[in-house]
Amino acid sequence: MEVKARAAPAPAACSPAIANCGTNKCLKFGSTQVCTECAEGYVPINGNCASKDDSSVTAAGCTNSDESALDDTSQTCEKCGNAFVLFQGGCYAKDPATSLICATSTENGKCASCKDGLLVNAAGSCDLCDPTCKTCSEKEDPAKCETCYEGYYFDSNAKTCTACPTNCATCTNANTCQTCKAGYLLGTGKCDACASGYLPDANNANCYSCSVPNCVQASAANACSKCGPGFIIDTDKCVSCSNPTTGYTGNVQNCAVCTVSNKALTCTKCNDGFKLDGSPQTCTACTVTGCKTCDTDVATCSECLEGYYPTGTPITCTKCSIDGCSTCTSTSCTACKTGLASLGTPISACLDLQDPECQQAEKVGSNDVCVQCSQTHAPVDGKCVPISSAVCTTPSTCTSCKNGFMLYSGGCYSTWKAADLGICARSRQSLVGDALVCGECSAGFVPIDGSCRPVSGSVRTNINTICFNDATGTTAANKDSRSCKACRNGYFLFNGGCYPTTGNSVGASICTNVDNNGKCTAAPTGAPLILNSDGTFSPCPTGCGMCQKDATSGDVTCSSCGLGYYNSASSGITCTACPSGCTSCPGGKCDLCWDGSSFNGTCPPPPSSSSRLSGGAIAGIVIAVLLVLGGLGGFLGWWFGCRGK
Repeated sequence: MEVKARAAPAPAACSPAIANCGTNKCLKFGSTQVCTECAEGYVPINGNCASKDDSSVTAAGCTNSDESALDDTSQTCEKCGNAFVLFQGGCYAKDPATSLICATSTENGKCASCKDGLLVNAAGSCDLCDPTCKTCSEKEDPAKCETCYEGYYFDSNAKTCTACPTNCATCTNANTCQTCKAGYLLGTGKCDACASGYLPDANNANCYSCSVPNCVQASAANACSKCGPGFIIDTDKCVSCSNPTTGYTGNVQNCAVCTVSNKALTCTKCNDGFKLDGSPQTCTACTVTGCKTCDTDVATCSECLEGYYPTGTPITCTKCSIDGCSTCTSTSCTACKTGLASLGTPISACLDLQDPECQQAEKVGSNDVCVQCSQTHAPVDGKCVPISSAVCTTPSTCTSCKNGFMLYSGGCYSTWKAADLGICARSRQSLVGDALVCGECSAGFVPIDGSCRPVSGSVRTNINTICFNDATGTTAANKDSRSCKACRNGYFLFNGGCYPTTGNSVGASICTNVDNNGKCTAAPTGAPLILNSDGTFSPCPTGCGMCQKDATSGDVTCSSCGLGYYNSASSGITCTACPSGCTSCPGGKCDLCWDGSSFNGTCPPPPSSSSRLSGGAIAGIVIAVLLVLGGLGGFLGWWFGCRGK
């Protein structure tokens, strides 16, 4: 069973940065990014943060809920004027011509339909679809997707939009591509790059042998149809715009784009930092340091190069203070260069993690790990990997994890990596269904729905109002806290953490009702754990993923097998351990390895000392983490320490 550690799409880090937006307060839907909560004294207007005294705030009619004026502590709008609509803490124009959320509007100015990733509601505003959906019939529910974004298909089993195979632009399922990304060709349901010495055609339909230097696209064998940057095609030859070519005239040093006619070149655009002058054509360097464009004259800059910011009139270009920064202001870096990951909010460094798909990193202990990737990848064990229905199904950042991985700060982590990074010790890890949860975090973090969440800097989630240090619920969690002793109303205490009972949360998979003392009083029929009369939980029988207890006899029956097991019975359920290293093995045949990778003849050995685990080890891990829930917290540590000896 998949249990999702979220009830709704959650704001995350801004990429690119939005000035004066709070830490991890950006929300993405479709191709749009908006801020949901700004720094004090600023509020979200049309997705950006505006000062409370700015004319745009007045025009939007942004006020408190009682229509009182904003003050220096205001961070969001609670009410908007007639021409605007309230959405995720901000005011947004209703006019479809300029609106970020309304696609069409009614005569009375309400949204009649919403932009991609949103669903119109009864109030004439927009609600969020699940992050994987392009259009949906119900908000925040992956099972109610109507269409998926390009590069995704609707998986009827997982009930969510799932990424297409690698290099696939559109597909019908996990194994069948319909069209490929640029530069790749469609074969038998998959997309492959052309072999060395071959180039694709314009339609990505064929690969042709092509030895023409600087050619990137061919129409037939050795028939070039498109050249690389700085070159122009002429009679199947790529001619340089800037360097001399035998038989051609008019080349201009530092020319970026040119045309050709009767062997004569004409430069139409110079490289950045150069100005195109008339007859004879020349590309003359701008004299302002860091200048990208100087169209009027070489001493008058109109645009700065990447890594510089403009100041004054006329413009001078000043280098960003952080190495690797792409755009910046005088006080901060707002985005890193392509291929570099931003660290922190505000950005404190631009890191080369040797991971080109990584956009944002976070320091976990002494390690820099990726927490936000490109739209085609997701962070797993701190690295960007192609989105996979096996571990993480959402683009860029993970909102849930499957198959024994733990959710932490937008990424999914294996049991070994979570321990090695100091996120959660192995002895405090446990499984609920196929979600790996933590019972005790590092200092300053506490388990909320099984995921370690920071106590400080968490105004939006108010972690310190959910988790308490004492059983009476009077002392809030603080920077020294690692677990919870009591929870606020609506949450139940379980395995050192506070769990909700709503939405697609881990908590909702085992508990449906909580009393005023924070004790679970009712459980769903068929659950990963058994609810006892005292509000505690016991594990299902060995190998079971889901089970239920007969109210009369007290007998417990297994309804499905868990991770690392398969049903080996021809009738009924008998759970048998999978081969070594497998978490999924229908019929005893491995199809998924412990690291979330598809089985390809063998599974990679688990890292460090765990590589010595013998057959059935993954199954043993599942047993161990389930037993933790029964109070045997040291068993998992024993398993890892002794099983491999």
